[in-house]
Amino acid sequence: MIQYRNYVMCFYNIHTHFTVSEPNIHEIVNCIIEKQKYPSLDALLFYSVGIHPWYIYNIEEQIHTLKSIVARPNVLAIGEIGLDKLSNVPFDIQQAVFKESAQVAEKERKPLIIHCVKAWAEIVGFKKQIKPAVPWIIHGFRGNSELAKQLLDQGLYLSFGEQFQTKALQKTWDNSHLFAETDDKKTDIRAVYHHIATTLAIPLEELTIQIEKNTKALFPSLLARH
Repeated sequence: MIQYRNYVMCFYNIHTHFTVSEPNIHEIVNCIIEKQKYPSLDALLFYSVGIHPWYIYNIEEQIHTLKSIVARPNVLAIGEIGLDKLSNVPFDIQQAVFKESAQVAEKERKPLIIHCVKAWAEIVGFKKQIKPAVPWIIHGFRGNSELAKQLLDQGLYLSFGEQFQTKALQKTWDNSHLFAETDDKKTDIRAVYHHIATTLAIPLEELTIQIEKNTKALFPSLLARH
């Protein structure tokens, strides 16, 4: 049995709409570029900044805002961006914003955090078309294991919150492309970690070590502030 002596667990929340002030919790706060609101980013926090497919109102203006703030060192990712066939925004406009945002991510060398609802084929299509050098992460993944495998085979990362399908989680764990998040829930990220570890039947320490490795690979700045 592996012993985890003197190991101090840290918890990484790669997508949250809230902040906590605890020394062993590290988070990326989601910031949506909305109408007539220029994001004010606290220099002491880390962010992802993006144009959500529910809140597209002026592509040119929103992309300009994105480009004006994305180079800041505390902006670690572009997102959440995405495609959502339940959104009232026309799908062709969503696709245009997604492609433009993905190109910004490539230029700035920052990962994408992706929101997707009923548009998986289009996400995979864009992945094949753009051939991104930066990682793409599906946030709040609740799909089945077959979909998980399809996305993992394309090199995507999957981030899990409170709700997920067990076999999809197991598939992602085997692939080591796993993250954890709380999204817009006021849930303790430690509870999400415990739920994931229990479902996988692994020690909590093993999970934290793997997610820390994934975080270090994609978001080294999030660890540097320890």
